[in-house]
Amino acid sequence: MAGPLDPVGDGGDAAAANGRDARGRFAQGNRIARGNPLARRVARLRAALLRAIEPEDIEAAVRALALRAQTGDPAAVRELLDRALGKPEALDLREEDTITRRDAVELGRALAEIVRSHCSPRVAAAILEDVTRALDSVAGCGFASR
Repeated sequence: MAGPLDPVGDGGDAAAANGRDARGRFAQGNRIARGNPLARRVARLRAALLRAIEPEDIEAAVRALALRAQTGDPAAVRELLDRALGKPEALDLREEDTITRRDAVELGRALAEIVRSHCSPRVAAAILEDVTRALDSVAGCGFASR
């Protein structure tokens, strides 16, 4: 009969010895794959954090982030927009999904209005320059040359 670490044997003893059932899955009570050893600690820390903060604390943090964004901090602008609108996704355009010039113009105007109303002029100019280049590359509208 094979020992617990000896791969040679009838399979039954080896499967039981390595913590797996007859189908090769981890069996109940196995000692090999116990999961993340820090999961309990992280859960306790997360629970302590949630007990310590109030909704007002989160609102104050968001207001502070918005103020930093309004003063022109690009990292704050990016974080605020990512949290509020979601991270931008890479465009995967098929021919039938291509954006029309009219759609690009409307999208550009809407984005410009949002950015100008929420950012300092310097930050808005930088963001709108990037948006202009992106729309021009997608729709070929010639925005960047205007």
